[in-house]
Amino acid sequence: MGETIECRVDAVARGRAVHQLQLTATVGDRHIFTALGAAAAARPNGIAGPGRTMPVVDPPDQATSLGVTSRERDAESFLARQSAGDGAG
Repeated sequence: MGETIECRVDAVARGRAVHQLQLTATVGDRHIFTALGAAAAARPNGIAGPGRTMPVVDPPDQATSLGVTSRERDAESFLARQSAGDGAG
């Protein structure tokens, strides 16, 4: 309470249409946070590009099971070792 947060803004990158800025906040010698932001000039046709297309897949209830995942297998192995009294893991 009663402390002043000092904010400094530095231009990280300046382009023709996009600028990236970094804000650093400190209280005395203590670093509080850093934030990175970007701002752009409006384009006549907005943002455009080819992007990626989502694949066509079956609904979850119709999908083919892939079996037990490696994460589940690792958990099962760990639990089996624990119940057997083997604390390694």
